[in-house]
Amino acid sequence: MLWNGRRCALIDFERSEPGPRVTDFVKLATSLWPDHPELRTALFEGYGRPLSEAEEYALTAFAAADAASALAYGPRHGDPLVTARGRRTVERLAQEDRL
Repeated sequence: MLWNGRRCALIDFERSEPGPRVTDFVKLATSLWPDHPELRTALFEGYGRPLSEAEEYALTAFAAADAASALAYGPRHGDPLVTARGRRTVERLAQEDRL
């Protein structure tokens, strides 16, 4: 919940925390959008604007951090899907010369 002294807003039921808006797009950017770029386009049309240059840069940084986390977690916990997502993200970022 967020409280500004006058209003309360419920923002998430699972793992809510204050942070940059762009973090909400990390899982989509690392799992769904690589195979379905049209869904990224559709989301941002509905969002009302594309990401700014700074937000794109931040999304890349958060995606790289997510990949590192996936590569640490996946093998240790026997989760091949998480491991594959981490590897794929690193490969994609390297191919796009964003690492």
